[in-house]
Amino acid sequence: MDLSKNILAAFNGVKKDATQSLHQAQYTGDYGMSSDFSNADYNAAKKKDKHLIWQQIPYNDVLACDASLTFATEQNYAYFMAANLFYAAIALENENLDEDLIDRVIFQLTYQPEKETGLNERFALFNQAQQQVILQFLQNCQQLAIKKMDKGGLFEPLFDVAEIPILNKN
Repeated sequence: MDLSKNILAAFNGVKKDATQSLHQAQYTGDYGMSSDFSNADYNAAKKKDKHLIWQQIPYNDVLACDASLTFATEQNYAYFMAANLFYAAIALENENLDEDLIDRVIFQLTYQPEKETGLNERFALFNQAQQQVILQFLQNCQQLAIKKMDKGGLFEPLFDVAEIPILNKN
């Protein structure tokens, strides 16, 4: 599989929204609706992120910031998704379907409270090359799940890839 290489190419040059860091998005998820929210702590969270491009986001930061995609600005959704998708693809390429990160990425791409299937409205934020590599990722997840199920594993197909439309054709 060349999935991780395809992700690097498709998301190359994605820009970060400087008004929000990965850890700030996570902090919003942890405390945004809480009385414990602190502007000082929110601003301090920004200092944890030293990366200038998404390819420099450390794996452990991606794992630690599990709510960052949910609370990301529109621009940062693509930026943070690139890092999450890249590390999830590496887990997938190693046939590690147990990885929580893979589940997180699938959830972020497919969860729609109003519908049973398909991709959520944020999918339209991606350009055509990014959409294609996202679909490749989802298809590879599905194929691996079926392969493991056929070998007596406990995995079931995650979703019907045929029901996922390309929402944004540039």
